[in-house]
Amino acid sequence: MRSLHALLAAALTVAPAAAFAQGNVSLFGIVDVPVTYGAGSQASLTSVGGAGGGSLAGSRLGLQGKEDLGGGLTARFLIEHGLLPDTGAQGSAQSFWNRQAWLSLVSPVGEVLAGRMYTPTFLVHGTYDPFGPQGVAAQQVLYGSLEMAQPANLRASNAISYLTPTSMKSVVVHAMVSAGEGAPGAYRGLRVGVTEGGLSADAAVAAYSQASLPTKAGPVALGTLHTFTMGTRYKQGGWSVFGLYDQARGDALKTRGAQIGLSYVAGSTEFKASMAQSQLRHGNGTRLGTTSRLGFGAVHSLSPRMALYSSVARLSNAHGASMTVAGGSTAANKPARGMDLGLRHTF
Repeated sequence: MRSLHALLAAALTVAPAAAFAQGNVSLFGIVDVPVTYGAGSQASLTSVGGAGGGSLAGSRLGLQGKEDLGGGLTARFLIEHGLLPDTGAQGSAQSFWNRQAWLSLVSPVGEVLAGRMYTPTFLVHGTYDPFGPQGVAAQQVLYGSLEMAQPANLRASNAISYLTPTSMKSVVVHAMVSAGEGAPGAYRGLRVGVTEGGLSADAAVAAYSQASLPTKAGPVALGTLHTFTMGTRYKQGGWSVFGLYDQARGDALKTRGAQIGLSYVAGSTEFKASMAQSQLRHGNGTRLGTTSRLGFGAVHSLSPRMALYSSVARLSNAHGASMTVAGGSTAANKPARGMDLGLRHTF
């Protein structure tokens, strides 16, 4: 019996390794731990760990893999668990694989993905902001948009996507629809991207059904929210120039935001700067809030996997806006500021 138990234990130990080898499965992740500071006219907050699990990139643990099915077909999958490295808690109380969880089939005519994944709209925001998807100096155009209050503001669940084949190197078409099961706000969107030399540009149109905006007095119904997002980047040597524009219109409210950005790579260090403004207006054109953000930052690579980074931002509010960064709070029409200092490691 002892020999049998030993044999079973050995088999259980070897089986996962064999499965990993056969299915070409890899483990990956990001651990991003910043010290963040945000201040406004009413309150300030200093904390370890960003609200999104990091200030340069969201901390995560993931598995991905692919299998050659023959006949020009390949199966791929990806699942990602978001986490908060300062406490060890998971990033979402509602779901464990809260970042992405999808399965796809790749063929010579393109790739079809099903599950939970980034929307075409957010991919434009994340690609054409020099500060990336998060941090005190990032994503003012998205934060100031009506899209931010929607369930599919970054990722859509119960979604199906189509991507053109990678053989179309200079053009990409990305279409997505989501059923919105279990929550309002089904997403439908289309992104078209073009790359030629050092110039790239993407544009996305989308519709968020049953859209609403939470307020203290109660949610404001937006009906179907229609959006248009466009980004561009020109790279020459170590310099990159970015442009980003977004507009969203519902039944009663509309938003508009624009940003210009710049980055320069010198050796192992990338320097960044951006200037952005977002506006909230009533359908009749009355201004309900205007926020401007100025940001500066740098990322220094200590190794191919480890980076030290810092960024600072200052916001000005007008026409009733009271936006803040990094947990501080401010009154209407008052300025706010924030700072990140952190380490990010990828594996």
